[in-house]
Amino acid sequence: HTATYVFAAIFVLLFGCATAAFEVRDRQVWSVVTKPVSGGTWLLGKWLGTFALGMTIVVGGTALLGAGSAYMAAPRPLDARAARHVREAVRIGRVGTLPEYQQIPADELRAAVDAEIESDGGLRADLANGLRDEGEVRRAIAARKRKEFLDSQRRIGPGESREFTFRGLRGAVDSGRRIALRYRFHGGGDDEHMRFPAMIQYVTGKDAGSWELREWVPGEPYTLELDPKFVDPDGTLRIRVFSAGWDEAGNRPAPGSITMFMTDDSLEVMAEDSTFAGNLASAVAVDACKIAFLSALAVCAGALLSFPIAVLLAFGVFALATLTPFLATSRSNYDPDQKSGFVIWAFQNVVLAIATSVEYLLRGFAARSPSDSLAQGRSITWLALWQAASGIGVLWTGGVLALGWLCVRRKEMAV
Repeated sequence: HTATYVFAAIFVLLFGCATAAFEVRDRQVWSVVTKPVSGGTWLLGKWLGTFALGMTIVVGGTALLGAGSAYMAAPRPLDARAARHVREAVRIGRVGTLPEYQQIPADELRAAVDAEIESDGGLRADLANGLRDEGEVRRAIAARKRKEFLDSQRRIGPGESREFTFRGLRGAVDSGRRIALRYRFHGGGDDEHMRFPAMIQYVTGKDAGSWELREWVPGEPYTLELDPKFVDPDGTLRIRVFSAGWDEAGNRPAPGSITMFMTDDSLEVMAEDSTFAGNLASAVAVDACKIAFLSALAVCAGALLSFPIAVLLAFGVFALATLTPFLATSRSNYDPDQKSGFVIWAFQNVVLAIATSVEYLLRGFAARSPSDSLAQGRSITWLALWQAASGIGVLWTGGVLALGWLCVRRKEMAV
């Protein structure tokens, strides 16, 4: 799906810039705007044509994706494991609920930061001599302490266990939707050739105390269908995960051989929300909003600028909009150096302001990414569709077309 969308995006950018810029350059537009056709109508027609061609690519690629996933999901003796993964993790639309994690108390965090600074003589000397900013040092230490506190709740040593709580499942249970536990454990150097045991015990529900023995490969995702009877009436599900197996000879649990750990999204309860076909249609709708915006951007740029400049502008905006998550990460780690002199410090603040403005204006484009949802079997919600349609499809696309229409009105197209 990503390849189809990227190909369609590149196509509409190049075609939109070319069809408008070359008609203006070669004065072919004369035969249109000298007739009872306004420049705005001409611009709208160019946009509609470019958008239609781009959506032809998207719809064709999506149809191939649907057919290919259906073939991969068909049970075959040699690929039973892969087919099961496609059916359970891809050809479905689910919404996820993450477990609750405790946050380190503010007083404990403050004490931990003070203790680390006090124990590091070199750091204290740097702070005393003004070589390092105390506020930045405290923020960095606090961020690391928060991460360490969360990581400790996601780590299970050999023979140990940890309880995880999921809330908000009452609606899914009452409506009869299927729920499943999706998990991905890490450990042992994430060697995909190794297998380790794990026990999952249900703490809530009618059959609290029952458990299941699972075998897992480090880094590989798994899906465990859950019986609604394990969910409390208030919609709470609690499970306990053991880093342990079962000793058949002794008829008792046996400690595992490694420490298993999880990332922030390694453990999630997924509730069925839509079919794969519905999810695929939602992905096409989100792509349509993006292609509409890119078509408007390319056509308006081509109508007002020469072809090379229009392509440079259109692809520049597309690249910035697509890479805003990386820009946001870079911006969060970018701190102007006050000790480098006023000129350099001021320049760094100008760069930070520009990056912040670009990320704020364009982050909605990259945030609406249906490819990840399709690959992970996550439902593209009505809220996501509304945000894409109203934000990208109406505001962004309409704004670009309105700006292009105002500029075309002032441009002497037929001279």
